[in-house]
Amino acid sequence: MSTFVDSTVWFAAAAQRDCNNELAKSILSSTEGWVLTDQVLAEIWQLLRAHFGAKVADKFWDGLRDTGARVATLTADDLKAAWQIGTSQELSFVDRTSIAFMERSKITRAATSIRSSPEHRYGRDLKNGFHIIRTGHSPAFRTLREAVLQRRPVRLSYGGRQQTVCPSILGHAGGEERAFALALDGARQRSKSEQRGWICLRVADVQEIEILDQPWTEQAYPGRVQRCVDQGPPGRDAPPGCVLITSFARVH
Repeated sequence: MSTFVDSTVWFAAAAQRDCNNELAKSILSSTEGWVLTDQVLAEIWQLLRAHFGAKVADKFWDGLRDTGARVATLTADDLKAAWQIGTSQELSFVDRTSIAFMERSKITRAATSIRSSPEHRYGRDLKNGFHIIRTGHSPAFRTLREAVLQRRPVRLSYGGRQQTVCPSILGHAGGEERAFALALDGARQRSKSEQRGWICLRVADVQEIEILDQPWTEQAYPGRVQRCVDQGPPGRDAPPGCVLITSFARVH
């Protein structure tokens, strides 16, 4: 799914001393399908040149091409639509053209490091709005995601106990980051044999996490895991749910 990334995120991610540098990098690492317009690129380049010089601005431009981000060219229709948006919402020229492009391209997610910004409604009866992403996944969530991709267990502290787990499904429930994982030791056992070893983790409570250089353990998981992780909205300002399933074997 495409994510429109505005200039505030790109600039903060490129400027190591920016107060939003870590936030911007977490937003980028938590989203995919990055898209920006040529106007946004021009704005970023101008900002970087003004603060750090043309060489730094050119280095960012060159590096952007290796990220897989798509730079879209605005059309005459985009400019017309941007003009019709008007100035009542205190939006800049780049903001207005970005909104027009997103509407035309049917992009519904936008990432920004601005804490609050005017909400733009569009569509019939102005019922549609963009999903604005202002935060990235937590470091623990990103480590769990990397473990899933590497198919490696992790050692973590949870509830005051050290545990080794193989995370299988990551996502959100009740607006919180969650992980459905197979506990390899120190696990709280359930009464039903088909659920033995599987635990639901509130990622916010995970501490001291590290990926282990050990074999991955496969085990069928219960068919219903919605109580731990759902695929609904992750909550206001949060990045989209990252649901990763490593084994499709189910217990019937």
